[in-house]
Amino acid sequence: CLCRPHRAARAPTACVEVTHHVPLHGGPMRPAEAEAVASPHSGVSWKSTSDTASAPGLDATESSQAHAEGLSHLLHGPYQTDPGVARVIAQSGWPQEIFDDPKKKPRLVSTREEFLEELLLGNHLNDVVVFPGGLRAFGLEDSVPAYLTDAVRKSATVREFLQNVADDKLSELKARLYYTEREDGEEWRFSSEAQLKTSPDGTELVSLKEKATELWKRPDIPDRHMYLAELRKVEKYRHPISNDWVKTAVDCDLRDVVPESHRSLMPYWDVWDEGVFIGGALSGSPLHVDQVSWSNIGKNYVGYKLMAVWEYGPPSFAMLDENLRIMFVNRDHEEQMDVLRSACKIVVARPGDLILFSGANPHTAMCMGDGLSMTAYESFVNLNPAHAEIFVGTRGPDHFDECWADATDVEDIFDDSIDALEDALEYTDRTDVGLHLSHALQDCIDTLVVDPQFARWHSRRTKRRRKSASNTLSSD
Repeated sequence: CLCRPHRAARAPTACVEVTHHVPLHGGPMRPAEAEAVASPHSGVSWKSTSDTASAPGLDATESSQAHAEGLSHLLHGPYQTDPGVARVIAQSGWPQEIFDDPKKKPRLVSTREEFLEELLLGNHLNDVVVFPGGLRAFGLEDSVPAYLTDAVRKSATVREFLQNVADDKLSELKARLYYTEREDGEEWRFSSEAQLKTSPDGTELVSLKEKATELWKRPDIPDRHMYLAELRKVEKYRHPISNDWVKTAVDCDLRDVVPESHRSLMPYWDVWDEGVFIGGALSGSPLHVDQVSWSNIGKNYVGYKLMAVWEYGPPSFAMLDENLRIMFVNRDHEEQMDVLRSACKIVVARPGDLILFSGANPHTAMCMGDGLSMTAYESFVNLNPAHAEIFVGTRGPDHFDECWADATDVEDIFDDSIDALEDALEYTDRTDVGLHLSHALQDCIDTLVVDPQFARWHSRRTKRRRKSASNTLSSD
């Protein structure tokens, strides 16, 4: 997704456990309900001691069997067995060999426990983790308001989508609206494309209602490649589950339904203004690097999406210099197809899939299929030192400079992370999370403090704790 640097507002109260969605492991998993086992990539993994929750309408045995059979079908050759995937690949025009190359395929997980481990502790740099059917597994398949989902499903184009959403709802929403006037066969570079921002008299168009009204007056704007990016509420509001100040248009996020330990220990997790992205076939987010080097949770609600990911850092800088903000829609452009062949991962996201990837990796995402696609993203930084290192490497030599966020925005985001780390350390003081997670948190902090902003915080915190300990000894 395209990055949204901001200053997140923190709520005074903690997020509550969700009870109206499919529960995790038969109920919210607490730290005491999990044990650490060896993991070759992170040293820690989650292992549930409870049974998997039943799917609606099935008893536990039937649900487990159906889940296993479904995942077996998905995990063993998904590109060959899903006819929708085959149609998407043909529609894209991308070289068939990049989908067949085992080295370019994403890493698939089959259970909530595996996904939760990857979320909190895993290293997905230069990789993509996909949980087929993950939205349903976490009870999130209906977490986008019905008026948006229904409009997406009944619409063939973004223009139709805007017509199918009530005016009062459009007035509450904002989004970037991209389109292209280039003819087929021409290079498509988003930096040269149009974004509907103002009316002819120069008035800024803020809400989707204002943009939709202007769009009605512009039949010259083609529907092909039209794309809504970063759809969210115009005004902030208190989220009904977490009580955080947010602008997200999504009713319930992954952050709202994971175990308390995952919410409390994550060094950064943004749902303040999480974006929803909607588009038809061959529209999407062009090649870019996120402006902040965090990771993303992709929630693919409707339609198919293609992703290509390239190696992190300087090895990809020359490729970015030549192809930044290009959409790879021209199958006859051999140089573009060669760039796709150089990607380290190629992903076909299907309806209902959850995806983890690093926004620090160069990446592009393209909507595919017969109708519209709808995906939402949550940005986060987990405890893995590799991701902590690239997070504080934002605006550094390994971060492509044409994609940098403003320095003040990065400082604000680092401040948010520092607040989260304070909360995480307080959480470990009052909760027995186990040595494995305590050590993982400390390893993450040790990595983050190479940055001066985090180092100053850590120094102040250390002095406060020493003074507190000294005062306690004196009083004794």
